[in-house]
Amino acid sequence: MIPTGGIPYVDYLAPGMIAQSAMFIAIFYGVQIIWERDAGVLNKLLVTPTPRSALITGKAFAAGVKSLVQAVVVLLVAALLGMALTWNPVKPLAVAAIVLLGSAFFSCLSPCTRCP
Repeated sequence: MIPTGGIPYVDYLAPGMIAQSAMFIAIFYGVQIIWERDAGVLNKLLVTPTPRSALITGKAFAAGVKSLVQAVVVLLVAALLGMALTWNPVKPLAVAAIVLLGSAFFSCLSPCTRCP
């Protein structure tokens, strides 16, 4: 048994699952840009009048929103399993902001985000 000091193990598990799912999504959104470059889709997108920064910002925002949806699902499942949640509205909003911005940031760390 893992010593948790009287705190249920689910309380430790849920934040790790949120972080892991956000990182997983961010990595695959970053890799998706590389796949699009290899498939020639990125060249087609770059000739449109859309600014290049908008292409990257859109991908980053999509990664953040998808991570946020998964974080909400993990929190709902954790609440159903009996995780002790605080009902202070500032804390879930802070978690949402961290997940959204963190996933968006890490999805932009792909080496192809500065493609010509």
